[in-house]
Amino acid sequence: MLNISGKTKILTVIGDPIEHTLSPLLYNSFFSKMDIDAVYLQHRVNKAELKAFLDHMKLFDIFGCGITMPLKHEVLRYIGDTSTSAKGMGVNALKREANLFCAKSTDVNGLIYTVEKNDIASEGKEIVILGAGGVVKPILQALITLGAGRIKILNRNIGNAMEVARFAQGAFGRHIETAGMDVKDIVAAAETCDILINATPLGMQGFPGDFWDFSFINALPKHAVVLDTIYMPIKTNLIKHAEKAGLNTINGLDFLIGSSAVSTDFFFEKKADDPVLRHVRKVVVEELQRRCRQ
Repeated sequence: MLNISGKTKILTVIGDPIEHTLSPLLYNSFFSKMDIDAVYLQHRVNKAELKAFLDHMKLFDIFGCGITMPLKHEVLRYIGDTSTSAKGMGVNALKREANLFCAKSTDVNGLIYTVEKNDIASEGKEIVILGAGGVVKPILQALITLGAGRIKILNRNIGNAMEVARFAQGAFGRHIETAGMDVKDIVAAAETCDILINATPLGMQGFPGDFWDFSFINALPKHAVVLDTIYMPIKTNLIKHAEKAGLNTINGLDFLIGSSAVSTDFFFEKKADDPVLRHVRKVVVEELQRRCRQ
């Protein structure tokens, strides 16, 4: 039971659609376990409504918010201050300090937490990323920070992949290879891949689409790791096919929890310890299992 008073900090997640978000459950679990006097809500806000929402955050005493699709880059048009980690990559955490906004991208931390928690050897490894959406730039920063070797981005729209590659060259001085995302492209990239990362929404619950052919799974080396950034459902068809092939698999839950832990620290300057992280994970898994049964 939340104990809300006049001193309770109000935070919310904004995006569109927003109905199926886990953010309120996730953050309120962090807040409760860490004795943070705050409550986390959700608001549907589209691109046309974003400026008005930001203008009214002070009026309605909203301290901070999480930013999700399709607003992660759009919000940069309206705020004056971002951390270095957010510049050029979009924002997923925003807080109000006096009349200023401070913002951060914590997706970088989400991938680093996932890799370290699951003991994935990433240094010098060959990485293939499927997709070129908003989460890919922070994934690239995380991989470069971890010392990854050759990195290749595959995307249906190769122009978008090339744009992300140009960003990486400018921001990190790192050459990133690009290709299309037809089955033959994925198969060719998979043959020498150590870690395959799905950064597309394909297979996500509620998204009207999935991979049209999973034969590329059989092209992966037997030591390869398949990492899906999707956490709902807990096991996507990609994960199921990879498991059937005997590969090591990781879903998007650790990515979500690692990113959210850093966002909580960004909001309140309090770090979540391992017991807190285990508690939050248990709460989220139980909710995901409940939703899957519906």
